Amino acid sequence: MYRTATDGIATIDLIIDRASNTRFSRLLMEVVALDDGWGLMLFSEGLAVAIAISSQEATHPLVFVIHELGGAVLLGVVIGLPAAYLTGRIKPGQLMRSEALGLVFLCGGLALWAEVSFLVASMVMGMFIANLAKHHEFAFHEIEGLEWPVLSVFFVLAGASLYFVSLRLIGVAGFAYIALRIVGKVIGGYLGGA
Repeated sequence: MYRTATDGIATIDLIIDRASNTRFSRLLMEVVALDDGWGLMLFSEGLAVAIAISSQEATHPLVFVIHELGGAVLLGVVIGLPAAYLTGRIKPGQLMRSEALGLVFLCGGLALWAEVSFLVASMVMGMFIANLAKHHEFAFHEIEGLEWPVLSVFFVLAGASLYFVSLRLIGVAGFAYIALRIVGKVIGGYLGGA
């Protein structure tokens, strides 16, 4: 069954909130991470191809995708590998909040400067830190306290960038897509819950 990645953070938040550490909850977190990772990679690839095709430059879409995604993966590795070994060394076993925030901002800023996907770069960086930093328990545990304010700002800015005038441009197909996606999510959630 193929589907798009949807709200993996809610699943992970629920598992963390319930303090569930069963075999099923660990497997569920791994599946959600893989699902979101593939969804993000495929979306970024599709977006890069669409931008390359629609731009007036002579850049081949494949070259554009390689730059966008390959550059993001390379940036994530270049920051994530040393960070996995250097973070949390000020106090043994504890990652400092300033280190975590600094790495997120550094990775995002460099990705924007290099014009590569900052989401993919951050995801790769986090993957390397979470899997290689064995000297602290949960690499970005310190950022969890900042999650809700950051998400609130994100959704406010996302809503502020929506212009109702542009909704006319999506046409019947766009509105059908939105309506069918909502129906699919509701029915899928109901059937999954049952």
